[in-house]
Amino acid sequence: GEATPGSDLPEAQAMIQGVLVGDFFANNCAACHGDQRQGLIGPPLTVDATAANPASFYIDCITNGRPGTAMQSWSDRLTADEIESMVAFLQNVPAQ
Repeated sequence: GEATPGSDLPEAQAMIQGVLVGDFFANNCAACHGDQRQGLIGPPLTVDATAANPASFYIDCITNGRPGTAMQSWSDRLTADEIESMVAFLQNVPAQ
């Protein structure tokens, strides 16, 4: 098949728990953030949307969760490197 836009970017090649970062997002994040990262229960996480805040903000959201929201902490399931890889993916790789 044809390569999808952005799939050749290094940020798209990162692995989280043995799967590509985009597949991890689809399996674990899309239920709240949308399969196109357009936002559902959770806010949109497109490249444009995540440009509003520094990477450190999103790292904190994933690491510690967001009190008062459905966003839970992932620090017991993901390493710091995996969380950084997810944020780099969100901020650099277009939704497909």
